[in-house]
Amino acid sequence: MPSLSCEQCDELLPGFVLGAVTPEEAAAIAEHVSTCVRCPAHLAAYESVLDRLGESVPPHEPPAALRLQLRAAVQADVAPPAVVSRSPWQRWWPARGPRWAAVLTVANILLFLASAWGFWQAQRHLTLAQEKWQQVFRQLSIQREALTLLTQPESRRVLLRSDAHSGRGTLLLEATAPQAVLMVRDLPRLQPNREYQLWLVRENTRDNGGTFQVDEQGFGMLLIHAPYPLSTYRAAGITEEPAGGSPGPTSPRVIGGALSNP
Repeated sequence: MPSLSCEQCDELLPGFVLGAVTPEEAAAIAEHVSTCVRCPAHLAAYESVLDRLGESVPPHEPPAALRLQLRAAVQADVAPPAVVSRSPWQRWWPARGPRWAAVLTVANILLFLASAWGFWQAQRHLTLAQEKWQQVFRQLSIQREALTLLTQPESRRVLLRSDAHSGRGTLLLEATAPQAVLMVRDLPRLQPNREYQLWLVRENTRDNGGTFQVDEQGFGMLLIHAPYPLSTYRAAGITEEPAGGSPGPTSPRVIGGALSNP
């Protein structure tokens, strides 16, 4: 098997930890991990998750009837009656053997399914934690850009407001640059399938400035990367749009303001 890349190794590591890869794949993974500076940490993380699989599945008391049935099946230890014609399922399952062996096989399958479920849950929690960290990292990047604009003498603030709405917004921008920071407050929190979208008005066109959500207090931030310098735009406005944004406004403006004198 050819040498693996880090991306290929990442895809195979869960199966490797569970012993569910081919010998060739296992050898390729071991060879890659022995020379890579990044993947051993990923392998250790998967092994740590595997060690905690039993703790991730809450214990459940089995029904009393099921316990009695299993006990009776084990104690009986009677082979199933012989049959002349067997279905495909019956041909796959052993024709003869003690019933306790079948019970143990079923128990092993249930144990494997519970372990797989616990592993999936652990992976899901890990993914959520990574998404949360990425969200925090984005917020820190926006705050750093806002501090940079606040300390530059050529930057200015543009207020976005509406007479019919209590929400307010502030654009921190440098006229000759396409980057800007938007901060809003007192905006209603939207449903998960809805987002606020910023529009930059240039002549008779509206350029997408990005989408964002607000927290429980109605506060939100957005780092803007406009197609053109902010000096080319005459106004900005915010509308409520479907998650992911729209190619053009589909609802009335929530707040807005002029970026340059008419």
